[in-house]
Amino acid sequence: MRAWINRLQRRKQAVKTNETRVARRKGLTRSHSFAFESLEYRVLLAADLTVNKTAAPPAAVPGELLTYNITVANAAGTSAATNTVLTDVLLAGETFVAGSSTQGAVSVSGNTVTVDLGTLAAITGTANVTIEAFVNSSASGTLSNTASVTSPDDPGSPKNSTAATTTINSLPPTATDVSVTATSSPNTGAVGSPETYTLTITNLDPTNTATGVTLTDALPAGATFNSGVATGGAIVTQAAGVATVSYPTLAPGASQTVT
Repeated sequence: MRAWINRLQRRKQAVKTNETRVARRKGLTRSHSFAFESLEYRVLLAADLTVNKTAAPPAAVPGELLTYNITVANAAGTSAATNTVLTDVLLAGETFVAGSSTQGAVSVSGNTVTVDLGTLAAITGTANVTIEAFVNSSASGTLSNTASVTSPDDPGSPKNSTAATTTINSLPPTATDVSVTATSSPNTGAVGSPETYTLTITNLDPTNTATGVTLTDALPAGATFNSGVATGGAIVTQAAGVATVSYPTLAPGASQTVT
């Protein structure tokens, strides 16, 4: 019985040895592990707003109207830009006149123009805003104006535009057409009798105000200045036989009389 058991154990050991040899020959082991690499792709969903601003004309004078054209786009965004707000603060040398937008409402408080653009879709979302401003008489040098846009969906907001610049030129001197007519009364007179001269100054220009108007009248030889009266609150002065009266301004089509 012992001999048979010994032979059975030796036979089992031989089988295990052969299994091991076969496994080694095939390059296998009894425990196998397979690892798979998992690749994860993440796409950032966010708005990416841009704002561009231009001014026309590039040069202006006080009293002229400026037009600002502003374009807001979400062309590079991967998601919509909601609650989009455009803000444009006009300079001290400008006064707001009017504003319009292809979407949303335009409001103004002081010199701050606000446009609630709402939602701009990804890639295709675009809004165009126009702002008109009056150039004040105090404006000079260069007006440099920018606009900014914000949205909670754009991690880079606020976004600012490049400056739109306008060169302010001085008003050219205004040429006006001022005339003067003179009459005398009586036409004939005796020595020592009074003679009255009436002079009328008129600004013939229909649109421009004449400034710094001065009338001088040299009395003829043998005449002596007695007195002078002028309309419009002006004062007549006389020196060495020359009467003078001045008016700071004379409105278009207006006249003043000196006697």
